[in-house]
Amino acid sequence: MFIKIGFKLVAIVDECKVSYYMSRKDGEVRYRRWLSAKPRWRCGPLAVFDDLQSARAFAAVQSFGEEIWRCLYISHEGEHIYTPKSSSEHITRLPKGTRLASRVILLNQAFHSG
Repeated sequence: MFIKIGFKLVAIVDECKVSYYMSRKDGEVRYRRWLSAKPRWRCGPLAVFDDLQSARAFAAVQSFGEEIWRCLYISHEGEHIYTPKSSSEHITRLPKGTRLASRVILLNQAFHSG
């Protein structure tokens, strides 16, 4: 278990910060500053970016407002993200700079797009 610093892209839905990539309700995780977030039951790890540049590059091609937060995360040893109702995605199919996490704590907002 390693604690690292990364960047978490979150979507803003009804004034809440939610997981961006797995926007399906069965995998959605809500984030609050300074509180530890973990995957929902029967879901795979969370996804973070290892650098701000990678997070911004991915956010630039998305279609609605996102925020990028500096975060602490506990690295996850697996290689897939998944939810009970979706197929899994291997880390090599995820955006450049993606890292997998078992826990994420948002620290401070690093960037707002849209």
